[in-house]
Amino acid sequence: MSVTTTQRERYDCDRDGCGQTFPEGRAVEGSYCSQQCANLVTGRNLIEHIQRDHRFCHNCFRQVKEIERVEKTLIVGPVDHDAIADTLTDCIIGYEHLTEHGELGERQDGHIVTDEEAGDRAPSGGVVVSGTVCSCGTTDHRDDYLRREGITSTPAAARRLCDILALLGREGQHDKTIDATQLVEDVGDDPEAADWGRAVGFALQS
Repeated sequence: MSVTTTQRERYDCDRDGCGQTFPEGRAVEGSYCSQQCANLVTGRNLIEHIQRDHRFCHNCFRQVKEIERVEKTLIVGPVDHDAIADTLTDCIIGYEHLTEHGELGERQDGHIVTDEEAGDRAPSGGVVVSGTVCSCGTTDHRDDYLRREGITSTPAAARRLCDILALLGREGQHDKTIDATQLVEDVGDDPEAADWGRAVGFALQS
């Protein structure tokens, strides 16, 4: 009797920088070699999701805006627009309100200048960015984490991040459970060395 062996096809893990392969039928969450790799990608995606959410400061994780949801209503004129009414009502989201951590202002060369101080004109010289100013001193919610002068507590920012993730979970934007203690520990005390996406990934509970 002869026995023929065949080599099982292997696939590359989809997580950037992993380099591992896995055999057919052993993928985790579709295209990863392990649950850890899947979690690390999820952690990075959650951080990028927060970066795109204008309610939160991407620099210190304070909430600078709240959204007051409104009923999906549409006032239609004398012409019958029923055919498009459902599409138009989906465009109505709500009203924005600043929290105690946000105000409208201008930032120039690392210095916050509020609208009241600047009057009707922007301060002279340098580059001015206008928008919602966070109490940490940034107007760009996509800034690199904790690189701004004056932010001293990385663990405090990590705890605020946990609060954001919990809020997003209640809103149905993700279904993950985060170990807050693990997240704060993995972030550490050095803002320059903190890898937020990796920390969130390691803090995910299976």
